[in-house]
Amino acid sequence: MKEKYKLEEQEIDLRDVFNFIRKGKWSIFISGVVFALIAVLFAFTRADIYTSSTILAPNESKNSGLLDGLSSQLGGVASLAGINLNESGSGQVNEGLEILRSYQFISNYIKKFSYADELMAHTGWNKKDNTPIFDSDYLAVESKWVKNDDGSSKEPSLQEIFKYFKKNTLRISTEKTTGFITVSINHYSPIVAQEMLVNLIAELNSQMKMRDISEANKNIQFLEKSIESTNISQVKGAIYNLIEQQLQKKMLANARDEYVLKTLDPPIVVEKPSSPKRVLIVIIGMFIGMLFGFLFHSYKMFARTKN
Repeated sequence: MKEKYKLEEQEIDLRDVFNFIRKGKWSIFISGVVFALIAVLFAFTRADIYTSSTILAPNESKNSGLLDGLSSQLGGVASLAGINLNESGSGQVNEGLEILRSYQFISNYIKKFSYADELMAHTGWNKKDNTPIFDSDYLAVESKWVKNDDGSSKEPSLQEIFKYFKKNTLRISTEKTTGFITVSINHYSPIVAQEMLVNLIAELNSQMKMRDISEANKNIQFLEKSIESTNISQVKGAIYNLIEQQLQKKMLANARDEYVLKTLDPPIVVEKPSSPKRVLIVIIGMFIGMLFGFLFHSYKMFARTKN
C-alpha cells in the first residue's frame, strides 16, 4: 500500500511539473529564441582562429655511445672541473620546454622574426585576398600605431605582447605515457600560424644547440689549461678523455638541426578554423535563454501565489 501511495505521489508531482512548464512555455520559448539570436550575433561577429600544431619527440640520440661510456668513467674528474656528464635527454627536453615558455626566449623570438604586428595589430583575416585585417589603432600603410592624446604611442610593450602570446597564441602539452609533445600556435591566418610554429621550434633547437656548443668550447679551454698545470699522467689521461667527450658533444650538436626536439608530425596550413565553435555557442545561448525563461516564469508564479 505504501509503495502504491508513493507512485501516485510521484505521478502527481510529475504532472505538476509538466503543467508548470506548459503554462510557461511561451516565456521559456521566447527567452530561448532571444538568447539564441544574441548568441548567433556574437558567434558570427567573432573572427576565425586557425590552429597549426606539431608533434615532437625527445631527440634521445643526443647523448649516447661514447658520451655514456665516458660519463661512467670520468664522473669524478668531471665534477671537479664543473662539467656535467650526466645530462639526460629527458632533462634537456624539460629544460627546453621551460625555455620555450620563458620571457627571454619568447621576446627574442618575437623581435627576431618581427611578429609584434602579427600578434597585436591583426584582428582578422580576409580569406578572399589572403590579407590581414588590422586594428583601428594601427596604420597599416605606415606600419605604426596611432598616438594617444598625450602624444604617447598605443603600440603594445614587449611585456604586453609576451603575455598575449602565452595566453592566446602558444599551447604546449605533453603526453605522459609516450612523452610526445604537442605544440600549437593560434592565429587569425592559417599561413602565419604555420610559419610561426616552424620558426618557433627551429629557434628553440638552434638556441639549445648554440648554448651547448658554447658550453663545450668553454669546457675545452678550461681542460686544456688544466693539462698544462699537472704532471700526473693519470690525471692528464682523464682530462684528455674529458676533452674528447666535449668534442663529441660539439660534433653531435653540429651534425643535427633538430637538436633537442625532433618533429614527428610537421605543422601544416590548416583549412578549417579551430574557433569560434559557432554551433556550440548558439546551443549554449539557447539553453541559457530557456533556463532564464523558466526562472522568470517561476518568479511570476511565485509572485502570484504570494499575492
